[in-house]
Amino acid sequence: MNNQFIKRFFAFFIVFQLLLSTFGSYDAYAKDKMAPNIKCHVYTDVNNGKLKLKITVTDNSAVKAIKYAVGNHRKSFFGSAYYSKKVKNVSVDSTKNISTAITVTQNDIYTVYAVDKSGNSSIKKVRIKMNTNNNQTNPNTKDNTDNSKNASKNTANGNNASNNNGGNNANADSNQNVNKNVTVSTNEVRAAWITFLEFNSKGYTLNSFNNRITEMFDRIAASGLNEIYVHVRPFSDAMYRSAYFPWSKYASGTQGVDPGFDPLAIMVNAAHSRNLKIHAYINPYRVCTEADFGKLATSSPAYKWLNDDDEDNDRNVLKFGNMYYYNPSSDDVIKLINNGVAEIVKNYDVDGVIFDDYFYPTLGSNYSSKFDSDEYNDYKSDTSNPLSIADWRRNNINKMVKMVYATVKKSGKNRTFGISPAGNLNNLRANDKYYVDIDRWGRESGYVDYIAPQLYWGFEHNICPYEQTINNWIATVINPNVKLYIALPMHLAQAQETSEWKNNHDILGRMVTSLRNKSLTGFSVYRYDYMTPAFLRKTGAIDEYNYLVKVIKSK
Repeated sequence: MNNQFIKRFFAFFIVFQLLLSTFGSYDAYAKDKMAPNIKCHVYTDVNNGKLKLKITVTDNSAVKAIKYAVGNHRKSFFGSAYYSKKVKNVSVDSTKNISTAITVTQNDIYTVYAVDKSGNSSIKKVRIKMNTNNNQTNPNTKDNTDNSKNASKNTANGNNASNNNGGNNANADSNQNVNKNVTVSTNEVRAAWITFLEFNSKGYTLNSFNNRITEMFDRIAASGLNEIYVHVRPFSDAMYRSAYFPWSKYASGTQGVDPGFDPLAIMVNAAHSRNLKIHAYINPYRVCTEADFGKLATSSPAYKWLNDDDEDNDRNVLKFGNMYYYNPSSDDVIKLINNGVAEIVKNYDVDGVIFDDYFYPTLGSNYSSKFDSDEYNDYKSDTSNPLSIADWRRNNINKMVKMVYATVKKSGKNRTFGISPAGNLNNLRANDKYYVDIDRWGRESGYVDYIAPQLYWGFEHNICPYEQTINNWIATVINPNVKLYIALPMHLAQAQETSEWKNNHDILGRMVTSLRNKSLTGFSVYRYDYMTPAFLRKTGAIDEYNYLVKVIKSK
């Protein structure tokens, strides 16, 4: 009888184990061929040297949740939580393709888990193993779906759209490790401009905005570029949640209306997941055109100053020509601009802030009696030894720039602050326009980390030929702590431009080679739309673009 009992006990035990292995194991649970597809890519962030794991999840029915945890975890069939370790959630807005990047630690195992809206789920395990001494990656991944129909799909895949010079790429699946030698990255800045013109003034839904950003950032990364200067405040408005400025119409379609998502948060995540740096690009003084003046949101600082009962602040906003500007001589305006930068660097993981050259407008021959001349006359009457009006205006800009620089540096994280002025130094030094104190900024510390002049001419230009203009800028930016990054004119690479651009299709590539030969460490390309296939086909500039990319990637 005892033997019979023992036999029955062992039979029951074996059946129990089989059932447990079937229902308690996530492996069997994940066999559904419709489960989310998880791909992982391990790389080194060239900006800070940290190891990153890029997680990409795709699913036809849209992703509901993504979670990850440090350690080798299982998801119990009878429960909804991982064992022992704390689970972290990735923010998901129910899209079919989601990418995010997390900071990881060498030799640790990370468990990634995804669920779609239909209830299907997948799990992936990645061991972080990178050879950082010889620039090879060797991520060991263990996929718990080896026996499922999805096993061949859930591989760690390094063929993403990150730039060729940033990070270390590798391909690995659950059964093998693959080493891939990559070019050692440099500190060269290779940026692309994304202006408000790249965005739709009718606004976006969350999905349409995600699609637009994916399209732009993927192409920028594939071009070998490693930074993005993206417009976050083009017209005293915000492509982010701001306590000072109204929502931009380029987010929601109407200034002041919440789009229901945060464009800058999405762009920061999208950039960093591709190993791209992202700089918040701002026009500090520009308010709006005359045609758009009646469309100012009531939450706009300009609207408030012009419509409150305080006449003293009416001149914080000035009209000149067909544009409205904030008054650079106003302390209220300087404080507003600085507060706007402070909230960006506090609330978003941007890598820097860059200002465009919209400071003072071009005032013409009677510059001393226009725009903020009333404020200058007040200053002059109260000062025993006043500056000239031109130097006074430069000093107004300097006060703002110095304050913003200090704010950016205090925020930490090695953020940089730069300005992209017009490229003609004679114009910058003139007394009737810009009022950019370029010689001071290039000579002294405490104003900018870099200057990115807009050299939008060719080698044969009769006023500002490229080589000589660069040499003039090198002679101007003499502070070793201030970098000189040249902004290049992708928009000129079209067949109907000057004979130089019409007859040559390697100008931009030669420009990059020239500045490298001069030991300059960065450049930017203006602007994204001119890098798109549609523009390149329309203008016949495809050869120019292809050669530029070839030169960029040769570094």
